[in-house]
Amino acid sequence: MKSDRKLLTFRDDPGPIPLASVSSRTYVRGMVDPLALLERRYGTPIADVSIDRLRLRLARNREQRRFLDTQIKDLIAERDRLASEDERLELTLATAADDVALRVRIAQHEGWSPHPVIGYRMWEICDDRILGATGHLWPEPHMEATCDRSRPSDDLPHSDFPCSPIGHGCGIYAASSLGRLEPTRPSGWVLGIVLLTGKVVEHDHGYRAARARVAAVVAQLEGRRLATADIDALGDLFASPAHTIGHRGEPAGGWYHADLVATLEDLERSLEPWT
Repeated sequence: MKSDRKLLTFRDDPGPIPLASVSSRTYVRGMVDPLALLERRYGTPIADVSIDRLRLRLARNREQRRFLDTQIKDLIAERDRLASEDERLELTLATAADDVALRVRIAQHEGWSPHPVIGYRMWEICDDRILGATGHLWPEPHMEATCDRSRPSDDLPHSDFPCSPIGHGCGIYAASSLGRLEPTRPSGWVLGIVLLTGKVVEHDHGYRAARARVAAVVAQLEGRRLATADIDALGDLFASPAHTIGHRGEPAGGWYHADLVATLEDLERSLEPWT
């Protein structure tokens, strides 16, 4: 038997239906289905291919959203786990980096000796000022290394990368023996002993240090020579070499290298051990 129920489609005209109060947004949220209202009102199922397809797509989308929501929860949990692991890895990395850095510093002959390292330097006297080998002014008998490429956390002098095309890089330079230092003119020079502290990098014939303090000098200018390890005299010398040598110095004899070395060696022996 054929059913007396009529199958409604959108080609049929059911007459005016008050649907204005049914929000499509509300339907999307799953609260009210206007077609379900019509089916209940007329007791006839409504069939439409496009509606069925949209319903199927909506169901699939929602299933995919549920699947993605689960994945997102899992990803957030994994992210939190990785964040916690990061803290442990950072601590392990810092410890390992310190160990490797220590081995590199040992291989590069770096040192932070509790006692000063003795080195030897020469300076030039120019216009009543004392200048280093690169023309850097020494206004006082001590100096601290600086570097234009230094970061706040850096230990100077640099030894992990070439920070300057001059020599081995930044730092206060000093020779490891007096034999490599010799005046090339009879006047206008200072030959001295420096005490190196802080980070000290050793090279084949000398050092680079974070800090240097002049401990003793032999200085010669205009026929007069000053040999001293006196702290006050050293301060006066670096403040005004011409005046200090003129008033504190003695008439200079020759400037034979062997005599200068002997004078400085005597001054070095007069210093307190590891001053």
